[in-house]
Amino acid sequence: MLDRQEQVARNQVDALRERHPWVATIVRRGSPRQVILDVADEIAADLIVMGTHGRSGFKRWVLGSVAEHVVRHSQIPVMVVRQTADDAAPTG
Repeated sequence: MLDRQEQVARNQVDALRERHPWVATIVRRGSPRQVILDVADEIAADLIVMGTHGRSGFKRWVLGSVAEHVVRHSQIPVMVVRQTADDAAPTG
């Protein structure tokens, strides 16, 4: 399962590089909450920009919120962009 997810991520990164060759990408394994903070520190980032699905209530409590964790624990500014229905990628 992890290998499949990693391949999907790498395919998305490759597609991003084709459209925007100036964009730097990093793919890491681990807890997203901690990896985002670690990488931001490693590359001396000035800003973290991340998306959120905008879950609330029970779903957020059960699934947790990576964005909320990063906002609360980051030593640098974090910009969180909420996904809209128009932004949603087609599934299937």
